Amino acid sequence: MTSPERARLVWCVMAVCAVCAPSLAHAQAAREEPARRAVLADGFQFVGAELEGSGEARLDEGMRRAAARYVATHPEDYAYVGGASLESELEETANHEAQLKLARDATQLGLEAFRQLDRARALDLLGRALEYYDALLHDLTAPEEVAEVLLYLALSELDEKRTLTAIEHMQRMILLDASRELQRGYWPDDAVDAYAQARRGLERDLRLGPQRFVARARAIASRLDADVVYFSAALPAQGGQVEVLLFPFVAARDAFDVTERALLTGPTAARVEDATGRLMSRHASCLREAQEDARPIVPPSQGRSPLSIQVSMSYTSFLRYPRTLDVPFGNYGLGLGAQWLLTRDFGLVSSVQVLTSQSQYSGLVATESFPTIRGFLGAELGYRLGNWRASMQVAGDLTHVSEFAVWGNVPCVTRTDCNPDLDQITYDEYGLMLGVNARPSISYRLDRSLELIARASGSYFFLAGGSELNFPLGADLGLEYRF
Repeated sequence: MTSPERARLVWCVMAVCAVCAPSLAHAQAAREEPARRAVLADGFQFVGAELEGSGEARLDEGMRRAAARYVATHPEDYAYVGGASLESELEETANHEAQLKLARDATQLGLEAFRQLDRARALDLLGRALEYYDALLHDLTAPEEVAEVLLYLALSELDEKRTLTAIEHMQRMILLDASRELQRGYWPDDAVDAYAQARRGLERDLRLGPQRFVARARAIASRLDADVVYFSAALPAQGGQVEVLLFPFVAARDAFDVTERALLTGPTAARVEDATGRLMSRHASCLREAQEDARPIVPPSQGRSPLSIQVSMSYTSFLRYPRTLDVPFGNYGLGLGAQWLLTRDFGLVSSVQVLTSQSQYSGLVATESFPTIRGFLGAELGYRLGNWRASMQVAGDLTHVSEFAVWGNVPCVTRTDCNPDLDQITYDEYGLMLGVNARPSISYRLDRSLELIARASGSYFFLAGGSELNFPLGADLGLEYRF
């Protein structure tokens, strides 16, 4: 076996290992079904006046806590998107801090206008604040803050005789923070009457089903890549009973599942909390059964796997090249890569490029075309802001350049009587070159699984058979698919 052949064999073994190692690890992880991303949305409130004998604590005091506890303690079924993880995902939105400041500034100015009895200005400012909060899904992390905007927006609308919209905003306020009760003597009579009407109407609507939540469930599922979004409420029933309802929205079906219900006699906060946990367990069992019955042969991509693959168009130009050439030594071709994330921002990367020489450089390159094969193995550190992600890769670079020949005597380019053995310079010492590579890149997420990537590349070879070929600079444009 000749030296160039041995170099090709070594390179091929290393390149195959570099690209396949993440895939083998993913194949092991893919045997298990991915946990469903679950979000607890509106509700988890007692939509009604507190019942006599229910104790000092509100009946709904532990509803959300029970649902969150069930999701968090069943990682085989759910990946809980709540608490700090939910705040972190929402804060990744572009201009999140600026939008939140606008919302809070509009809220303060709107409340000030309300206290000054400037209802038109209060309506405008509080309406804008609500739009900002809704765009940020701020009520998922700070429901009381949004409920206050809804309250004073509804009161302003009542003063402007917009009773229907005021009742709608009060109903949403109740779903976010039912502890905000308007009691006669503390609030204007028309506000107390509107609040009572809103509560009765909301109770009636919720008994009929989750229709009022459809648009909001779709928005939350889309924004947070959630698989299931839970809404809930506890309603007063006949004979002092309480009915606990759970409305599960399943994103894969773009619809609500059958409402889970529990009717409690002699309700207490502890019993309502326990019932919420049992309803969550009941629906989780239904999801598991449905998954077993309808599991596809090939599971759909979720875009949340640690494994991604990349394919790109690649160009590389050697800044140090044989002295007889008068332009940089360029090559173009295709690239294939893989990434395995260890954390959200850090991962291992590997890739290969198969390139061919760009041209014969006005005939100076005597070899018509020859391949260059490059392999990379290293690590990447990145940062995501909304749909954009910037990253830097540092990797080892193993490159093979096939044997090629260059005319040493320039007139031989056009003459036919030159002797190749005497007038050509053959380069066969670049069969195996080892160096270090750096790759800054920027990408844009097209959907949950697909990203468009632009990348620059620069290498230095510290181990090479010769000194006339080095410092490759390149660029890639391609797509990344995350499983």
